[in-house]
Amino acid sequence: MDGVITKREMLQVGGISAAMLLLARQTQAQEGQIQAAIQLTPEQAGVLHSRYVAERRQATPDRQPFNKDNLTRLVDQLVERGVINQDQRKLLVQLIDLAFSAESTAELQKRVEEAIGAAQGLLTEVTAYIVEIYRSSIRTAAELLANVDWPTVRTVILEDFAGASAGAGIGGAFGLQGAIIGIVFCGAVQSGFAFASAGTA
Repeated sequence: MDGVITKREMLQVGGISAAMLLLARQTQAQEGQIQAAIQLTPEQAGVLHSRYVAERRQATPDRQPFNKDNLTRLVDQLVERGVINQDQRKLLVQLIDLAFSAESTAELQKRVEEAIGAAQGLLTEVTAYIVEIYRSSIRTAAELLANVDWPTVRTVILEDFAGASAGAGIGGAFGLQGAIIGIVFCGAVQSGFAFASAGTA
């Protein structure tokens, strides 16, 4: 049975290993649920991709996807799709505003932590994952891009935020687990390219 360890297994593998075995069993069960929830043919995946690309281009007439207005629109789409609520939207828009008003990575990190600390009740489900990706991006920027100019670093962080938010919107069509997968995957892919392209080799 998924997530159940027998007495015999406990004796064989010991306490710590048993806990790891339980975690592995639970993970397998969760992955099975996710796979069952997200079933796409290659053709459907292509249609979904093309539709999203067209929507993103239409929503970005100025061809500046990472400016404040367009990032806010991206968050608004999460509300429209029922992925987040209005209060959570306010928090995410606040995090966008902080990036544009801060003058350094250190200042942004301090102000973001203060904002998050004051909004713990809003850090549920999708919002918690987007916020954590954002925090992770700031910490990573402080470490990897310490010698890169602030405007470039800010853009990298905002690209990461955009990737996570876009992933929530795409994956949200498949429910909460789909949204979370979208956040992690799209955030990581967007951020990976953004960090790789910043600064000098």
